[in-house]
Parts: sequence; C-alpha cells; structure tokens
Amino acid sequence: MASNAYFAYVFVGAWLGTEKKLTPEDMGLVMTDVLKRVRFFFSMTDMNRTPEKWYRDMKKYEKWYDAGNGEKYPTTWKVHFDEGIHRDGSFYYFSACPICSYLTGKGMGEIMPALCATDPVMFEYQHGKLHREHTIAGGDAACDYWIVGDKIDNPR
Repeated sequence: MASNAYFAYVFVGAWLGTEKKLTPEDMGLVMTDVLKRVRFFFSMTDMNRTPEKWYRDMKKYEKWYDAGNGEKYPTTWKVHFDEGIHRDGSFYYFSACPICSYLTGKGMGEIMPALCATDPVMFEYQHGKLHREHTIAGGDAACDYWIVGDKIDNPR
C-alpha cells in the first residue's frame, strides 16, 4: 500500500512545483498520462484470469493491519472486507485514507478527487472494472471498491 502513497506524493510534489497553476483536473490528466506509460506494471495482474491473486493480496494487508500494525502505524489504511455483498469480484472498503488525511490536513484536499480518479484507470489496466459509490475525499465515511473482471457482463 505504500506505493499508493508514493505515487500520490510524487504528483502532489509536481503540482506544488507548479505553484498550483495546474488545476487539480489538469493534474488528473497528467497522472492518467503517466499511468498509460507504465501500464505494463499494472497489466501483470489480470482480474479475469486471476482475481483471487488480488483478493489474497488485499486479505494479506488486512491481516497485517489486524496483527497489531494498525496500532503501530495509526495513519495507515484500514481495510474491511464484505464477502456477502456481491457474488462476482471482490468488495472491500477503506475507513481511513492516510493520503486524504495528510493532504487535507495540509490544506491540499482539492487535489484528492484527481488522485482518487486514478483508481479506475489502474484497474482498467488490470483488465478490471471498479464500481465505486463513495470516497473519503468526497466527504464519505469510506472509500468502497467493488472490483470485477472487465469480461464479466452484468456483475452481481
């Protein structure tokens, strides 16, 4: 999960380097363009062929957090799974986002929607589709992630 923070902070640094002359929407386009150039990294995961790999990795993170690391690192993501909501794909949500907390606390919360908008792009490169209704950056209590392979018609 640290790579998510590194990705975000690199782009926030670039945005601050422009003295915020680029709008958050423009930075979103920059971030998406960079993702296109490194899409090979994300395409190593195929949500149609090996969705269980993504699930295992996220469950591993959940176990890491629950093993006392959440208390040791209180500013990290807190992930929750709900396997009963959907039949297809994986559903989980974060009740804490350290990127949002940090940037909002530093008066840079306006960049958060652009950062959150990169999530569907990354899943697209993994042959997946992100169904999302809520984000912490949007004022909700959680960021929800329902991820299914892009070849699944009418996911349930």
